[in-house]
Amino acid sequence: MENLLQCDGRRFRCKIRETPAEGRIRVENGNVYLCQNKHEGTEVKCRFGYKYSWSVLSGSKEYLAYNHISDFVLIPSTPDEIESYKDWQVGDKVCCKEGIVISPFSLYGEIIFRSGELVVPKFNDRAPYVFTCNELYKRGYRLDIKPLSEEEKTVEISMDEIAEKGFAAHWKYKIGDGDEESELNAWLKTIKDILDNPEPSAIDFLNTLKLNLFASEIVVFTPKGELITLPAGATVLDLAFHLHSEIGIHCIAGKVNHKLMPLRTELKSGDQVEVLTSKTQMPLPEWENFLNTAKGRTRLRKSLRAMRQPVIVKGNEILEEWFASHGIEESNRVITKMLGVFHVANRDELCYQLGADEIVLGDFLIKPLKHVVDGKKQSSGILSKIPLIGRIVTSSSPETLSGELQQPEPVNTKQIYTLHTDAHGPNYIISSCCNPIPGDDVLGFVNDDGKVEIHSVDCPRAQVLKAGYGSRIVATEWAGVTDLFTAHVRIEGIDRRGILQEITQLISSLMGINIRKLFIEAEKEVFHADLWIEVNDKDVVRDLCDRTKKIQGVTRATRIL
Repeated sequence: MENLLQCDGRRFRCKIRETPAEGRIRVENGNVYLCQNKHEGTEVKCRFGYKYSWSVLSGSKEYLAYNHISDFVLIPSTPDEIESYKDWQVGDKVCCKEGIVISPFSLYGEIIFRSGELVVPKFNDRAPYVFTCNELYKRGYRLDIKPLSEEEKTVEISMDEIAEKGFAAHWKYKIGDGDEESELNAWLKTIKDILDNPEPSAIDFLNTLKLNLFASEIVVFTPKGELITLPAGATVLDLAFHLHSEIGIHCIAGKVNHKLMPLRTELKSGDQVEVLTSKTQMPLPEWENFLNTAKGRTRLRKSLRAMRQPVIVKGNEILEEWFASHGIEESNRVITKMLGVFHVANRDELCYQLGADEIVLGDFLIKPLKHVVDGKKQSSGILSKIPLIGRIVTSSSPETLSGELQQPEPVNTKQIYTLHTDAHGPNYIISSCCNPIPGDDVLGFVNDDGKVEIHSVDCPRAQVLKAGYGSRIVATEWAGVTDLFTAHVRIEGIDRRGILQEITQLISSLMGINIRKLFIEAEKEVFHADLWIEVNDKDVVRDLCDRTKKIQGVTRATRIL
């Protein structure tokens, strides 16, 4: 089959959506259009007098079939027949290729009217004049079918590839093929990597398109001189995951221009980057906060799921065994009730905490769950009987036997609930899933005992409660709260002698903050520390982080929610 990009003006016969059609080929802007009177499609300027035009992109066999074209043939096949005046129609361009130019008219003209053997060509600004087709043909006028130049052919070929592989092929057209892998193929590989994920995110996919097509790019180099292109804003960790998933999950730091830098360091064009890894390093959920590429986030989430899956399977076995031993049939209502008891967002998270021994199942669940199964109204709530982590609570626990607990006053969910502390203690319960502190944006949830549980508005558990128990959600505000709250702060930086002493001295001595728990780890001159401190509001945590960042070597200090 001939290249239709070089067949401008040629006659054809085919079926469009199984309807026979006949007409002429028009090539405009690098695309092939079938001009005919049967099917309306993409419009072009010149249709050779036909009513409609039908786009077939490059006109290859694949694109003919893709655009519902079948039985396609070019007619006629000889040059004499192509240029026969019998084929002339309104819109055709004619020129005097041989013979005598009609005086006073010019070499080129356009047919603006035809009726039978009569044809009216218009030559430039001259007034139209009536001729017979035979007369013009004898004078040497033929259809002006100009072959494509070499430059035009190059453009059309590039447009064909763009049509086949996407508009990112434009980059390949500009720079040419690489030795092993072109920029286009690398981009397509990234898209494939995201789609191969068993749980692809549409948002991530769109972000990848945005980052690769609309944002500027940076170019960095490996120590061996290999050039790597990344979206602007990419970090050391983005580069690690770009190289390989195993490199990403075991990455501990990077050497940027021979200087040791943390994972969150943003890269710039021209940087030389060496990724440092450790077999003992494992991926952390917090890494997603400084991953700016969809590829990196996708690979991180995949690794985290792979790490959690054995624990989830173990927890699922524990859950199913407990249901069987107590004669409780698993259902959506039962699982939903358990999610509320243990303050988790979904079944997988419930199974994960069971498998990790973070929560345990006790006899305290039997009665309320059977009430759910039987469809009976619960006489008393169970959310106040949530076990502490690692503690087994039975039906003989003091919480379940006491009938002397003071009943709180009913909460009006239509009014703002003021959070305060009085002689009887706080009028709220701090949820363990997000541990909000004064100053955070929070909402209240009225539990089965009539008490108000406080959740951060961004807490996943809060989203579940809002969706399933909207009538129990109450707006809240902080006022008169004097209690101390536990906040989790993470500090990262370049390790040196005495840096831990400076950090603890700042927090304990200079700021007077009590450190309840401290965990620190250093490897290859990079350290990270997790501190649990007692504070009375959000501003104290913010001030602590700001002052900690000023210590030499500290690159990051932030609160972990």
